[in-house]
Amino acid sequence: MTRNQLIDAIRDANNHGTWSELVTCIKRSDDANVFATIFAHSVERQSIGAAVYDAAKLLYESNVTCRLNCESAILAMLGSWDISIEEVPWYLANQFGAKEINSHVENLLELSTDDAECTILKSIRYWVGLSPKAA
Repeated sequence: MTRNQLIDAIRDANNHGTWSELVTCIKRSDDANVFATIFAHSVERQSIGAAVYDAAKLLYESNVTCRLNCESAILAMLGSWDISIEEVPWYLANQFGAKEINSHVENLLELSTDDAECTILKSIRYWVGLSPKAA
């Protein structure tokens, strides 16, 4: 399945009432490309209008294996992740645990001089603290 086909499937599942089937399908998948597409799309700007929130929700609900290390996943969020989408930090908290996420966030905050990055990092820390499943 191509990136565009997967994004279309995410949008269609939500619109056609087949969301639970898609979540189940993704849970069973151990495809690195599926993870890469869903994760990358989850951290894009919502203004692109192509089911970004739905991709983040799918990432969290399916809890597909993260193919990035913790720090790399956090760094990927610094570009354009919408801080109102808590499902991405919740997903990472499920994958790595709140303690590890917060440790990386604190280290990155110490190194960052960019206000936008600091806002994103603080938002990640905030959402991880509210994660319903994080250890």
